[in-house]
Amino acid sequence: MNSVADQTKDELFGKRRGYQSARSSIQKHARMIYINSGKPTECCICGYSKHFDVAHRKAVASFLGSSTISEINMIANLVSLCPNHHWEYDHGL
Repeated sequence: MNSVADQTKDELFGKRRGYQSARSSIQKHARMIYINSGKPTECCICGYSKHFDVAHRKAVASFLGSSTISEINMIANLVSLCPNHHWEYDHGL
């Protein structure tokens, strides 16, 4: 079996039982990539450092099904946000 990173978005969503399971795999991989990059683990907007989310600058849904998870989770596409700013970003605020 291919690692999550080597799979395409379509392959991953096809193998998982549900949408949320696939999204969770992508998010887990993104967090690992972000932490291993050595980038700051605090919100890039407000500096909150007790907990951070790894957000995608370009939404996962915007990528083609043929995109690999590695392409989706490139460090240039990842940003550290607190939960509040992540929610606001995802909702266009």
